[in-house]
Amino acid sequence: MRSVLPASLVALLLFSHSSQTHGVPYASRVTINSAPSLARFASVVAPTTAEVSFVLNEPADEVAYRVNGGPLQWLDGSTKGTKTFPLSSPLDKFSILVKNMEAEGYTIPTGGTALSAANGLSQSVPASGLRLVSDDTSPLNSFNAARGVGVNLNPNSPNFGIAYIGNALFGPTADSARYLSRGVYAVAADGSDAFGYGDFFPDSGFSFPGGGSIAWRLAVGTDDEVYVADGALLSHGLVRLEGQLWMSYPVLAPGFGPPPLPPEANHGRITGFVISGSPYDGTLVVHTVDRDFSSSQIGGTDTSDLNSVWRYDLGFDAQFSAQMPTNVNTENVLPPIGTPDLARGTDGKFYLSNSLLSGSSAGIVVLNPQGEPIYDSLTASRAMLNDTNIADVMRNVMGIAISPDQKWLAAMLRSGDVAILPVVDGIPDLSGVMVVNTALGPLPGRGVAFDAAGNIHCIVAGTGVSYRVISPGGTTFATTTWDGTSMGFKIAGAPEPASLALAGVGVVAVSMVRRRRLLAA
Repeated sequence: MRSVLPASLVALLLFSHSSQTHGVPYASRVTINSAPSLARFASVVAPTTAEVSFVLNEPADEVAYRVNGGPLQWLDGSTKGTKTFPLSSPLDKFSILVKNMEAEGYTIPTGGTALSAANGLSQSVPASGLRLVSDDTSPLNSFNAARGVGVNLNPNSPNFGIAYIGNALFGPTADSARYLSRGVYAVAADGSDAFGYGDFFPDSGFSFPGGGSIAWRLAVGTDDEVYVADGALLSHGLVRLEGQLWMSYPVLAPGFGPPPLPPEANHGRITGFVISGSPYDGTLVVHTVDRDFSSSQIGGTDTSDLNSVWRYDLGFDAQFSAQMPTNVNTENVLPPIGTPDLARGTDGKFYLSNSLLSGSSAGIVVLNPQGEPIYDSLTASRAMLNDTNIADVMRNVMGIAISPDQKWLAAMLRSGDVAILPVVDGIPDLSGVMVVNTALGPLPGRGVAFDAAGNIHCIVAGTGVSYRVISPGGTTFATTTWDGTSMGFKIAGAPEPASLALAGVGVVAVSMVRRRRLLAA
């Protein structure tokens, strides 16, 4: 498999033929710290100097920086953690460049097979490689009831790269690594305790009145706020916390108990959601998928469109909002049972997952921005395998995520393994599906999220090591830049999607002609 790298990036970093094997290293939590010089002239403070600090999530083959377009300056990349370099002025511009070569990862086939009996799919599929970024020996990766997971993708945030994991219950982990409360925990990109809270969740006011499992889903907004959805019947349904987790605010009005919901209810049990905009500038929009809410709540007669996508245009109204949502779907695309998840691509498409075992309904559905269904994996399975009665290959999907570059879709399976599908123009290519054994089973998979570099963060229900970060592999160049106004981040060189297909219970390669025919179906 050949990756085409921009010549300018190749010229920036040397190929060192290092034998290290890591994930996708990148510079997270980049900050500029200014300090006045000790030299003084009368009451005038001399011009300040500055220092840049960042957190390297993993050891890397090469780490370098350049200031104001000058020559490359090399840093020690053999260890992860905090790195620093000086600036002569806080006004300096700079770039941080991280290069790595990795022969194993979730985008790279191993030549083996992931058996359907083990992962809940209807067919056996190709296996891809497992390359851990996280450290199983760290107690910070152990939970007793892990639920939602989300990662800060904003390079301008001091929380860039931090992963937030929800924990549903009080109690010890099975490996006795720690005793946890119900709440949200923050792990920095290098696996350290992001804010030094230890096993203590600081926001004692964070609670759902229903008393059910918290943090069924979790996401980080572009405003650095952490949003948490709950599966309890009597709950606020959606709560936001500021990025350091000290304060929480219910976004929606409290829930109303088991269905049928009363007419005034504006949500039920929210099983998936996506966030755009921010309440701070009046642009907050929330899309949810809700297992109890139907069109009958907003004046309609349809009570069967449960598990639909709903839109709340909240704007500044992001606390105890009683706003009624609008239905995004143009037709019902998921059955009114199960526990779906929701993701959204940068082009506005919606990705829904379905947790049902039978495979008689689609496990993955894609809607265009207008809410019209444009893809489902049941139809794609039957077309690819030329069998109108076969069960969906992608059944039993517990969580779903789309990569920031929209090249890959990750589907968390009930087994705790993760299915990886290449994405072409926003549409998953089932012919390229692979499964990576995360070694997190056998407890049910709960959530999955991408970080900015394309590493996948995955969790299972617990107890013990239930949070892992896995790498796509390949040769990667991660670049973080400061142009004097804002930070920018880009990743280049990761493996491109392969073209593979299923035939019966085996795996065969398909031609590009076959692949184009399937995508056009």
